[in-house]
Amino acid sequence: MNQETETVITDHGISVVNLTKSYGDTVLFEDITFTVEQGEFMVIVGPSGCGKSSLMRVIAGIEEHGPGRVMVDGRDVTDAHPGDRSLSMVFQDYALYPHMSVESNLAFGLRARRVPSGEVRRRVEETARIVGLSDQLKKKPGQLSGGQRQRVALGRAMIQEPRAFLMDEPLSNLDAALRVQMRAELMEFHQRVGGTVLYVTHDQVEAMTMGDRVAVMNKGRFEQVGTPEEVYSRPVNEYVATFLGSPRMNVLDAQVVQRNGAVELELLGLSLPLPAVDTALPVGPVRVGLRPEALALVDDGSGRAVSGQVEYVENLGNEKIVHLRADGHDTALVARVSPRPIAINDRAAVSIDVERVHVFAPDGTAIWHGPRA
Repeated sequence: MNQETETVITDHGISVVNLTKSYGDTVLFEDITFTVEQGEFMVIVGPSGCGKSSLMRVIAGIEEHGPGRVMVDGRDVTDAHPGDRSLSMVFQDYALYPHMSVESNLAFGLRARRVPSGEVRRRVEETARIVGLSDQLKKKPGQLSGGQRQRVALGRAMIQEPRAFLMDEPLSNLDAALRVQMRAELMEFHQRVGGTVLYVTHDQVEAMTMGDRVAVMNKGRFEQVGTPEEVYSRPVNEYVATFLGSPRMNVLDAQVVQRNGAVELELLGLSLPLPAVDTALPVGPVRVGLRPEALALVDDGSGRAVSGQVEYVENLGNEKIVHLRADGHDTALVARVSPRPIAINDRAAVSIDVERVHVFAPDGTAIWHGPRA
């Protein structure tokens, strides 16, 4: 994702300009350019090994890099010491001092900077109040729950009064229920404090629920940057489309044909007219993306429905995820449906909502999205 330098450097927030990092002949990321606006909560999401955590550590100044610049509030901090960047980082493993109390962990950075003791006391008390730890100040990290330790790490970052916060997979060590709770607390913290946040995660749920904007990263580059709604509903390629969404998008080989001035998709033995589509859509082989919610169980397997045998059913209470093997095709379709009696080995049929179809070129580039996709 390349942009002109003039379009990304701002007087407020974090700007990364043409940043590159390599280990020997291995390029971790290359020519990365983006801006996190002041007060924005931006999430970088991608699989393990895509370079997102290395990018975060380079921005923080704790890893070296190749060409490129890092700007904080319009100030070039590319060569600045980590402590001089006006950034605070929250790590995956909390990085607390186990032999120190919560109070001492919070105060450590201030005391190292020789902040007056009265100011240290005031900021510790205020920070502990904000993160809900006022009654835990005398305890050591080993006496706290995982969520409480994460609050200490957050408070230790916040007490420095930084220009921006960098958060590297801060919730990955928590159990599922606590992650949900901490997501809500982080969002409440962001709204209350109003700081700029750059957040790294491999968890798409965190990305979609927390980010004002989301950058989807793959193999050292940004595939797409946009609001959660944009990257989910209008993915720029098949990678983004299949990375976001759970269960993942169904992707099928298909053909685009034109009949009597209308554009149709041929897939799984069906001919599906595409609504409101430009007839200039290229005729020929394509890849078709169908999110599970674009498929619905129907009683009649004729017409625009695909029949098959149910291979697996995930009962989630308020909905079911049905895995259907289409007749005559080596294709498993995954549909998200409302609760109804259905079981493994049942015969079933699903209809396709053509207004929710995504069409990709053979190379994976998106070429059309349905009006309700």
